[in-house]
Amino acid sequence: MIVSQDSIERRELFKRIRQDIKEKQYAAIPFPLTKEELDKAAEYFLDFLRLPIDLKEQFYFIIDPKDRGSKVGYVRKRKKLGKRKKYADDDKELFHYHECAEDAFKELLASGTPHVTTFFASARTVYRAAKTTIKTIIQAFETEFPGVYKKFFSDKGYPRFYLRFLKYNIPKKDKTLASGHYDLGGCTLTIAESGPGLRMGTDDSDLNPVAYKEGYVLFTTGFNFQKVTSSEFHPAWHDVIKIGKPYSKDVARWSIVFFADPVGMEIPKFEQTNTPKKFQG
Repeated sequence: MIVSQDSIERRELFKRIRQDIKEKQYAAIPFPLTKEELDKAAEYFLDFLRLPIDLKEQFYFIIDPKDRGSKVGYVRKRKKLGKRKKYADDDKELFHYHECAEDAFKELLASGTPHVTTFFASARTVYRAAKTTIKTIIQAFETEFPGVYKKFFSDKGYPRFYLRFLKYNIPKKDKTLASGHYDLGGCTLTIAESGPGLRMGTDDSDLNPVAYKEGYVLFTTGFNFQKVTSSEFHPAWHDVIKIGKPYSKDVARWSIVFFADPVGMEIPKFEQTNTPKKFQG
């Protein structure tokens, strides 16, 4: 039996990813865009956020009302504390880009608003690079788990791929910018960040700072990934803490992240993804 070079490379990539995730919960994967290109994309996103709120809020669309993970566009998130409607210092603005956004916001894009046009052009570029990268990763997993590729790259329904641009607002006092959690979907590429602060571990007891390498992105597994692979690929627990000076006077930090979800998987409940647990495997 002749084994192709592509097959050998995919198997080797799978072995490296499995070992890295076992040791530190993430694997560094080569990425085709430069740091300068990603920094520019983040700046275009921050320019978009400076637009009037009534315009930003028009960029909101739900692909499937039955799928709470299919929200596309602009969102401001504030974490509530208890029943008194107070908020934690977990305040952020984000934009989810999906390929359907081009049609969903066609009229808004046709207006030619400069900050909208430049942001969408850069988001499109990053999204395509991320989709190509996640395709390479899932093809590597296909060598060990036949059929997993079609669970992500299905010919049925819409692609469950979302590119998130995220701005953390300046916290009042808490050093936590994002509280600990598991990503609710399949897997994640952490593509770029304005500075350190991301920590990963198996739970709250062993969180460690993430080491970045230019030219690479970080691959991590979400809550549902072990359901389409095996129990050894349990989700990575992670949070974000404040380190050093804010990015600017009104931005504590920014990040760019890509989420890839398998088709047809039930989305876990909030309590499941926001409570650390000991996974078997």
